[in-house]
Amino acid sequence: MALSNVVISADVGFGETGVSSDGGFISGILARDDYSAFIDALDGACASDPVPDALAMVCNDLPQVRNAGQNMFDIHAKGDGTFVAPDDEHPANAVSFCVSFTMAQASIVGFMSEKKD
Repeated sequence: MALSNVVISADVGFGETGVSSDGGFISGILARDDYSAFIDALDGACASDPVPDALAMVCNDLPQVRNAGQNMFDIHAKGDGTFVAPDDEHPANAVSFCVSFTMAQASIVGFMSEKKD
């Protein structure tokens, strides 16, 4: 799924055994079309024989997830990057979300640079 307008923030601390964070949040916008494409891809994987082990539990609930997901879209994303409340002219085609998180202490052992084509 592709997210837009993503913001990630956290208070990062450094300790004897690594880094940790608290007060973190991630927020963004998910478009209905991206959500539908993701669910369709899962549906295709679930139709394979055998079903991949990693998806076995997901596949049984996929119809409910698809139906419930359609009710979460509560804003209209306009083509110019702005958002408005949905109405007859602007159907709900996106959802905004915000999730808070805390990360336990961990050691950073390396990183990968961005791959350039």
